[in-house]
Amino acid sequence: MAYAFRLKSHGKSWKDVLSGLQARLPQDLRLRVEAPEKGSKLERTPLVLAFREALSTRGVELLEGEGTLTLRVPGFASREDLALGLQLVEQSAGLLGEAEVETVDGPVPLGSLYSERVAGALAQAQSEENEKLNTAVQEGRTLELPGCLRPFFLGPRTYASLRATSTAHEGLWDKVVSAYRQVQWVHLHGVHAATVMGLRRGKAEFTASTWQPGKAHVFAPVDVVLVKAPGEPLRLPWAGLPQVAADHFGWLDERQVVVRGFTEAEWPELLARAEASLGTRAPQ
Repeated sequence: MAYAFRLKSHGKSWKDVLSGLQARLPQDLRLRVEAPEKGSKLERTPLVLAFREALSTRGVELLEGEGTLTLRVPGFASREDLALGLQLVEQSAGLLGEAEVETVDGPVPLGSLYSERVAGALAQAQSEENEKLNTAVQEGRTLELPGCLRPFFLGPRTYASLRATSTAHEGLWDKVVSAYRQVQWVHLHGVHAATVMGLRRGKAEFTASTWQPGKAHVFAPVDVVLVKAPGEPLRLPWAGLPQVAADHFGWLDERQVVVRGFTEAEWPELLARAEASLGTRAPQ
């Protein structure tokens, strides 16, 4: 459950406000525009994500309504996202000349943004997300949580792994947020994020990503992995990826995977496994 702060816009957009605050914003702040949520009655413009490189899970969501600017702190926000949200609310209100901010719990004076009242409300919203996660895991379901760059899939296997490694110093909540953040920024560690392509063959539509020697790859679930081979690439079904990648295969979350890089010298052996899996032989 997201927790929202709402300001009177005074005819300004979030673009206007962020431009006015530019000198005071973190240097690692990034912005990304998403399509409006389906069925939303509040938003009539695209949602803008504000997030911090290498620190955010989802970031904070900036929306515009009739005469209002809304900032939402989503579930499983990192501590840096929470701090960013409060900073943006405080500085935006000051720029707009507002002395208070509207929330679902009523108006909050600008000087009370860092009070126990607001901290408690944010903690309650995050606790409700945790309860939703627990319920989903008990029912054997997987949650798809939107991230600032890519989704985070959290289900029974990933949950059990995180719970098994939690400690008194780093509890389950912290482990979930850490894993969520790792998924967003895995590409900063020399891993190539494979592009998901929507393709058509005849009347059949399917999703695919390409795989070739070199860097490690992070794959989102697709119908087919197109494995580089002489001539046409091999069309490896998603279910065959763990066997073909062998000990280079690892789970990033419940559904996304990381495959460590293969060298050119190792690639023929990988192709042989892919051919055996498919019952085919690539042209020489």
